[in-house]
Amino acid sequence: MKKLALIISCAAIALAITSCGNRRAQKAQAEKDQLDSLLLLELTTQVDSLMGILVNREYTPQFSAKGIATGAITLTDKEKKVKPDYLLPVSRADEMQTLMQKNAGFIMFTLDRAVAKLYGMPTDEYDAVIARLMADINLKDAPMNIDWGSETASQEFVSLGMAKIKEESQKGTQKYLVTRLAAIALEDMYLFCNNQELFLTKMTDKDVAELTFRLALVVDIVDRIAAYYPDMAPLKACIDILAPINATDVNQLKEQIASIKPQIEEARNNMLK
Repeated sequence: MKKLALIISCAAIALAITSCGNRRAQKAQAEKDQLDSLLLLELTTQVDSLMGILVNREYTPQFSAKGIATGAITLTDKEKKVKPDYLLPVSRADEMQTLMQKNAGFIMFTLDRAVAKLYGMPTDEYDAVIARLMADINLKDAPMNIDWGSETASQEFVSLGMAKIKEESQKGTQKYLVTRLAAIALEDMYLFCNNQELFLTKMTDKDVAELTFRLALVVDIVDRIAAYYPDMAPLKACIDILAPINATDVNQLKEQIASIKPQIEEARNNMLK
């Protein structure tokens, strides 16, 4: 009888210890979850603020797609005969499986479509693959698709861009918007280093200073969000390639992007893997 009582007593003590341990573990997990939530809120606020700066400065493919749309970048009939061989093949879309790949691909195809159109190349396949990717990533509209030839383009861009930041932040899909921002930066630099004569000739030193400021902001945004989302480490590695670009004039920019052209091309390919 005493032995049975001892067994019951030991079991009760063990149960109490286990229960206490569970409560401590639950409390520790709750504290960790609360800390994670606070860190995520702080990160979201920081990233939203930085992206807001970009949007209000009309961050877009300023000197590629926008330059083409506004007529700042043009080609003669003779120049159009030599077609670009550096554009992303539309077949690459079939290899894009993750949402991050598809978000990056959407940007790259959108920019490349503008270049293809400039050269008088067919754009039907680009239109189809862009529409497909937009459906896959559930993107109904994007500041990328603003008609830059209209008088209200700037106002539309800022309005739509700020709405997109708020929407993605509330949905918890902020990292995909950051992916698109990073893809804009990388694809622009890729186009620049493959055709400096076309894209950089009409840039001013003021344009270059604005460009490098925007690049620094994008690198900072990606660094911040990658610290929270481990799956964004590959994107960070891609965009960090652009960190050394700090040119203050056109000639310096030409030299800097020419010196890292192989790295830019590799990063662009890796962003889609």
